[in-house]
Amino acid sequence: MTLYGKFKNRPTKVLNWTLAGRFFVFFNKAFVIYNFLTMASYVLNNRIV
Repeated sequence: MTLYGKFKNRPTKVLNWTLAGRFFVFFNKAFVIYNFLTMASYVLNNRIV
């Protein structure tokens, strides 16, 4: 593979990595919020009972 081929294929790889990274960060945030909501509802239910 030539240097031009490597340089030409680089933007798509970087774009795929950034999309995967953004999706991973979004998934982590959603998972943390979901855990926080379930924990809060559990505490509220215990406090009511």
